[in-house]
Amino acid sequence: MESAPDKVVGGLQNALAAASGDSVLAGVRRLVETEVADRRLRNAVLSPIAPLCVAGIDKDHISFPPRVLALIWHGLKASCPAEVVRAERALADYRPDESSAEPFDILVTAAADALREREPRDFGAAADLADASRAGGAELLLSCLALAPIIREATLRLPDWISRTTEERAAAARLAYKDAVVISDDAGPASSRCWPPSSPSPGPSCASSRR
Repeated sequence: MESAPDKVVGGLQNALAAASGDSVLAGVRRLVETEVADRRLRNAVLSPIAPLCVAGIDKDHISFPPRVLALIWHGLKASCPAEVVRAERALADYRPDESSAEPFDILVTAAADALREREPRDFGAAADLADASRAGGAELLLSCLALAPIIREATLRLPDWISRTTEERAAAARLAYKDAVVISDDAGPASSRCWPPSSPSPGPSCASSRR
């Protein structure tokens, strides 16, 4: 079940929703619900890169094989169990733009460090798989992980930046872009490339639209 796409697991959950009692189907339902809860936590922690881990290669955006996401998450659960539990507790009461994302960002930082060292084994496998999918794939993945806290926060404000631009919101977009550049000289353009394919990037053109 671990290798099945989220859509398939979600479909199983819906199909088994009526199963109850001690039947075989009820047991399967509980397994599926456990998997769904685990993926919900995974996708919350790794939300800045989760949309990039899709089947196929998108020539216009950075993308990675879906297995990369599963390997990173498996590695985090094995190497940072206490931090994963803390993130799970934070998610239970999480309110976007109100709750602190620190428990999630701590795990993202741990993932980046482990991926850079290619240790433990799951992270080495994720790096190798990213490299196999495209030239310099592991470095691109590291760049996206480094930018994850900025992208996580910017994603919450993106609809307002795009649809109702004001001087204050344009300034916030410029600040997010500058924060990315602080990480690396080319991180501003990289943040545009790391942006999920379904979302418009708050890159220079958006950030400078009200200058």
